Amino acid sequence: EASCLVALAGIARERGQLDAAERQCRQALALLEPDGEGQAGEGQELARAEALNGLGLVLHERGQPEAEALLRQALELRSQRLGEDDRQVQVSRNNLARTLARLGRGAEARALYQQVLAALDQQECEVGMAAHNNLAFLAMAEGRAQEALVELEEAVRIASLAMGERHPRRGELLKNLGVVAEQLGYSDAAETHYRQALELVSEAWGPQDPRSQECLLTLEAFLAEQEPTARIPP
Repeated sequence: EASCLVALAGIARERGQLDAAERQCRQALALLEPDGEGQAGEGQELARAEALNGLGLVLHERGQPEAEALLRQALELRSQRLGEDDRQVQVSRNNLARTLARLGRGAEARALYQQVLAALDQQECEVGMAAHNNLAFLAMAEGRAQEALVELEEAVRIASLAMGERHPRRGELLKNLGVVAEQLGYSDAAETHYRQALELVSEAWGPQDPRSQECLLTLEAFLAEQEPTARIPP
C-alpha cells in the first residue's frame, strides 16, 4: 500500500498537485514506521527511502528548506542498502544537489553532481542527462554561459540516445539550450532549438498544455526581439 501511495504521489507531483502528493507521501511514511519488533527489512527500508525522496521533492518544489533533511535520509538509506554506485543512489544525489543549489550552496551541489557522473562512468541514461542539465543551471547562475552551453549539449545528446529523438524531455532540454544560445548571441541556433522544442513538446502533450504554451511564449518572445512584428501562427 505504501508503494502505491508513493507512486500516486509522483503522478500528483508531475501534475502540480502538491497538496495531494505531500499527503500521500506522509501517509506512506506513517505506514512504514518501525513497529518496535526489530529492524525493518531491506524492502521496507527502500520503500521508506522512496517515500522520503517523494516528500523531499514536494518540499523542494515549494522551496521549503526541510527538503534537504528528507533527501539526505533517502540518500543514506539507499546508499546503505544498495551501495554507493547504484542508479537509485545517483537519483538521490541528484535530487539532493538540486535542493542545495536552490538554497544557494552551489559548491556542494556541484560536488554531488560530479559524484553522480563519476559513479555512472559515462553511462548514457536519464540520471546523467539530468545531472548535466542541472550543472548547466548552476553554471548559468554563476555567469558561465559557455560552460552551461557545453553541459546542455551533452544533456541533449544523452537524451537522444537514452530516450529517443522525439521524447518531450529532449524538447524541454532544447528549450534550455535555446535560452543559453540566445544569451551567448547565437541567434540562429537559439531559434532552431526553440522551434524544435515547441514541436516535440506540443507533439507529446498537445498545443494547449502549459508546457507547450511555455515553449510557444519563449519562441514568440525571442522572435519579437529579432523582429517586433514576428509571431507564430495560431
